[in-house]
Amino acid sequence: MEAAWAWQVLGVPPGSPPERCRRAFRTGAQLLHPDRVADLPDDVRAEAHRRMVELAEAYRVCTDLAAGVAPRARRRPGSAGPLPAAGADATALLDDALATADARDAVQLLELVADAWPGTAEGDRARALLVTSEVARSTLSARERAGHLVLVLDDTARQTAWESHGGRDELTVARVVYDHRTAPPSLRRQARSRLAELEDWATLRDDADDDIRRAARTHLLLLEARTLAERAPWVTRRERAGFDAEVTAWHQRADGVRDDPPDADILARLEDAARSLRSATTPVRAGRA
Repeated sequence: MEAAWAWQVLGVPPGSPPERCRRAFRTGAQLLHPDRVADLPDDVRAEAHRRMVELAEAYRVCTDLAAGVAPRARRRPGSAGPLPAAGADATALLDDALATADARDAVQLLELVADAWPGTAEGDRARALLVTSEVARSTLSARERAGHLVLVLDDTARQTAWESHGGRDELTVARVVYDHRTAPPSLRRQARSRLAELEDWATLRDDADDDIRRAARTHLLLLEARTLAERAPWVTRRERAGFDAEVTAWHQRADGVRDDPPDADILARLEDAARSLRSATTPVRAGRA
């Protein structure tokens, strides 16, 4: 990447000292922060993100040039070996983030470090703090913190961050990680297992694993049977034909599961549900007026 391009993007004269580069980067990044464009159209938010990435790359190049070294290559996810150090600028910003009393300012500084130095020890630490720290919990939603979680590179830090979620955040975090196709496979497997434990079968109904997909769809059939049975006494004459069609469709889907059931226990539960549904719907009722 040409040095002239980087100085121009950052908006500082060639040869500017690191402190001026840092001020320019922080000013530009604050203008492009997601909070400032959250209510704008998708194309505007996408352009803001593109410019933020560009700004971060330019800052990385300019600070390296100001220090008299060749720009460092960033570590990519999946690379072997320890994370490299980012340098004094990243450390200074990280220290500022940990020292500031304002939670929103602290989060913004952590985001600047994470975005400007991806693949470095300081950038990864900032990313992990955006998941686990109290300032992040008080400022970011569970969905936003989960988005940072999948970008943590260090395996140990990522596992610690995953385990930090609990209570009402668990389901949201598991869904975000599970749907994030670039998340590490091990983390997605953990998310899948947690979704099954929390019985979020709707999210798992199209899982790539045949066994999980069958189990999820069977559990959804069980829930649907219970809902239909509860509705049965309250169906009016006008609703009867449509309701009967729903029940018939349910039995057809259940027949498909019986041909290849996930396991004997679920098959037995499915048979019980079918009997309960027949019991609730078989008596010929005139229906409510």
